[in-house]
Amino acid sequence: MPAQKTAKMFKVKKRDGRIVKFEKERLVTGIFKAAESVGGKDRERANEIADEVIKRLKEKYSGKEYVTTKKIAAVTTQTLIDMGHGKTSVAFELFVDLKNQVKNIKSLIDADTLVRGYIDKVDWQVNENSNMAYSWQGLNNYISTTVQANYWLHSIYPKEISNANIDKDFHIHDLGMLATYCNGWSLEDLLLRGFTGVKGKIACAPPKHFSTALGQAVNFLYTLQHEAAGAQAFSSFDTFLAPFIRYDNLTYKQVKQKMQEFLYNMNVPTRVGCQCVSEDTQILTPKGWATYKDIREGVTIKTFNLKTGEIEDQKVESVFKGQHKGIMYNLKNRIQDQLISPGHRVVRKLFNSDKYILEPIEEVAKLKSPIIIPIAGNNTLKNRTNLPNEQLSLMAWIISEGSVGKKGKHRSSHRVSIYQSKLKNRKNYDEIKNLLNHFGFKYSETTKSGLGKPVVRFRINAEGSKTIHKWFGSKEDIKRIPKDVLNLDLKKSRLFLNTYIKGDGYEGSKISTTSLKILNALQIVAVNAGYGFTVLTKEPTLGKKKIYVLRLIKHKNTYIQEITKVKYDGVIWCPHTKNETIIAKRNGKVFITGNTPFTNITMDLVPSGQLAKQGVIIGGKIQKEKYKDFEKEMAMLNKAFCEIMMEGDAQGRLFSWPIPTYNITKDFDWDNPKYKPVWEMTAKYGIPYFSNFINSDMNPDDARSMCLHPEEEIIYKEGGNIKRANIGNLVENHRSGEYNKDGWVKIRKNEKLKALSLNLESGKTEWTPITRFLRIKDDELVTLTLEDGKEIRVSSKHLIPVLTEHGIENKMAKDVNEKDYLLNLKQTNQFNTKYQKISKDIVLDEKVAKILGYFVADGNYLKESRKNMKLYGEPRGLQFTFNSNTKENLEEIKKLLKDCFNVSPKEKQDPRYNTYYLYVYDAKIARELKEVGFEKYGRLPNILFNSPKSVIEAFLDYHFKGDGYEKRKEVHINDLELARDLTLLYSLVGRPVTYKKGK
Repeated sequence: MPAQKTAKMFKVKKRDGRIVKFEKERLVTGIFKAAESVGGKDRERANEIADEVIKRLKEKYSGKEYVTTKKIAAVTTQTLIDMGHGKTSVAFELFVDLKNQVKNIKSLIDADTLVRGYIDKVDWQVNENSNMAYSWQGLNNYISTTVQANYWLHSIYPKEISNANIDKDFHIHDLGMLATYCNGWSLEDLLLRGFTGVKGKIACAPPKHFSTALGQAVNFLYTLQHEAAGAQAFSSFDTFLAPFIRYDNLTYKQVKQKMQEFLYNMNVPTRVGCQCVSEDTQILTPKGWATYKDIREGVTIKTFNLKTGEIEDQKVESVFKGQHKGIMYNLKNRIQDQLISPGHRVVRKLFNSDKYILEPIEEVAKLKSPIIIPIAGNNTLKNRTNLPNEQLSLMAWIISEGSVGKKGKHRSSHRVSIYQSKLKNRKNYDEIKNLLNHFGFKYSETTKSGLGKPVVRFRINAEGSKTIHKWFGSKEDIKRIPKDVLNLDLKKSRLFLNTYIKGDGYEGSKISTTSLKILNALQIVAVNAGYGFTVLTKEPTLGKKKIYVLRLIKHKNTYIQEITKVKYDGVIWCPHTKNETIIAKRNGKVFITGNTPFTNITMDLVPSGQLAKQGVIIGGKIQKEKYKDFEKEMAMLNKAFCEIMMEGDAQGRLFSWPIPTYNITKDFDWDNPKYKPVWEMTAKYGIPYFSNFINSDMNPDDARSMCLHPEEEIIYKEGGNIKRANIGNLVENHRSGEYNKDGWVKIRKNEKLKALSLNLESGKTEWTPITRFLRIKDDELVTLTLEDGKEIRVSSKHLIPVLTEHGIENKMAKDVNEKDYLLNLKQTNQFNTKYQKISKDIVLDEKVAKILGYFVADGNYLKESRKNMKLYGEPRGLQFTFNSNTKENLEEIKKLLKDCFNVSPKEKQDPRYNTYYLYVYDAKIARELKEVGFEKYGRLPNILFNSPKSVIEAFLDYHFKGDGYEKRKEVHINDLELARDLTLLYSLVGRPVTYKKGK
């Protein structure tokens, strides 16, 4: 029989021109990955498709020396379509396109050339940014930005721009950073709120001292620098900081020293890119302990909530891993051993408080008192399994004191046995026996003598043993803690540990084991039980296995007496989570990263405009003194700044940052001798920027031009009473005099007004004192209408808090668009606690509120209709209306009227309209209710807004009974003012509603 001729396998021409051997397995893998992305799981099917692709390639390109990767991809895609795998064909095309994009970038970046280009300073881009020093950090930045720049250029920018940059028609500066450029920030906001709310960054209370304010400014600017390509700036730097100098009673020498520290910190690049934990630190996940090799973005880990003290599962948002050679900080005592890098934030408990904060290790190390570190938290896990307590206890006994029969010559037993001394531990013996009986397991008892007292062996029969095997998921290995036990709530975790200690424990809180697997699992259970722990390793007295002693720590915190610096050379790492904490075997914490920021500060030289008349801010609170009273301290600060900038560092080198900007206005005092240091600094180095406001329509106070339309309504408190009024009337009724040239006017002396405002940090409403009013004229009015029907009219530059994926951000009203989410009042806790008096005899309590709620919905005043009567047209009684659907309300209102007003209303029915009426003929009651403002239409009275929450809720509930539609949860009202007031009341009590105008 003649031999069959085999077709020769073709070769492949790669994109870079290389010709290589065809590998079927690479094709199979590509097809399978595409299939996996759309739900496929059958690799064998991918293998069959690959065979068909190869067959078609041989037929189409027989005789060819090689086939290009592009042609192979095209044949593969068509084959997938022909074989009925349309989704996989699309995924395969996307897979190929993505791979080609990556290769395009790779082809532009040669690692050897890239590194040598930096080290030898061959590439001009090494010096493109004068703010980045030539260093290892500079090399890291150079490599990462080169990779990013190529990606932006070839995958993001349009081809016209990309080609123009490559052909040198123009140059895109800082191409490696596709981000915002320069940003101006509010130093006033930082002083009021402290440095908070930035994900992954340090949180600080408002500063009370000059050095603290400068330190927070450094931290703020360093942190925000990494979110932008350009400068980070503060305005009115000298104005806002000058009061701290007087409050701290500082001399000029002290001011200069602190300014020198500030400028040095602003100009020293960090040598370590991130602040982390040591290589040997492990962190806790729901599945167990993990090293830096195991953790990646998206993995769930255990974290510590600083506000609640609870353990919470959160996903890792990012992970840093890198080499570090240098100093590390060791926080160590007999139950804790942290090893962390410089700049790392330590979780510590505030002295004389229950609160926890994150604080840089350098600041912690300065504290004279021992620091309090949390070692455990409260477990808030809900049980993911329904393990009964009896099963949990028996499993603990089996793991600690049990065994499984081994396979013999003639049979494989796998029967479970538990050992316990009846004489020494009678309670334990009885507990095990009761548990076995609880499950109905059949067992035998035999007594065996050992080195100590006799031990009873409970040997469970085959059927019972099979049930236990199912609990453990194995018939051979029961000396381990199943995964179900690792995710229990606090009570069940403690039950398991307490039972386990009875078997393998001693001294009440120590557990010994020779199994690392059990040791690690017990540590997880300990954390879930709200305990800390230590582990001691002992050499064996018998055998070769080491003995591990786990000691449970049942208090929540520990004291660190001493912090030492140690030399370190190795990997440092840290994952980031929303809670900004991790649970670790060394209790490691999340890092802040930083390098030298490009910064700018605006100096006023003298307080001006609206700011001059504002109360100064110290410790987050507005003080009595005004900024205009601190010119002397401003001069000290400016002089110190200029002198240090001219002197430079220890070697006389110039400080580059921050660049000062001075505002030049029409009334600028050019001959002021206090400004001499500014001119000397400018003449020597040309350091400052100057903003020209002389021939410009700009105004240094532009950012403060934010107001509401005069008819917009606000809620305020006056003399302890809660009221609401439109802001125009409020200002006119309470201003002390005329508006000044800047539009400001103070509130009348001795008047105490407070506005209901939102604290953005806590998310809660609070009463904020009103001290003055601002009136502006704006050619542009912006009306914002929300989806729920609410509407607000403001000036174009009014700041509107907008909810974004990064948190709450302020936008000018003119920049708000339809896709933005605006904050809405959900509820408040700022209610009056006392009942209000309608008259001498009527108190607005819950019962009266029910009557009035129904009255506003379905009531009317009975008017005096006799013209010859003195009180013609005035109320002489009340009328309530009911229909057959609301008849049950009639009896309830009748009873309430009797209880509250001691009246017996008359009842009447109108059969024509199936309507029922209640009449109260009491002119005194009717007039008193009308006098305070309760009407069927129009505004609701302030007395209702000034009532306790329970009264408002009673009013709303009974108004709904009258005018509400239960099925659709709607109230139909033909009065806009009443609808708005009801909407506000519902929001105040935590029942947000919408209102819409009907057609």
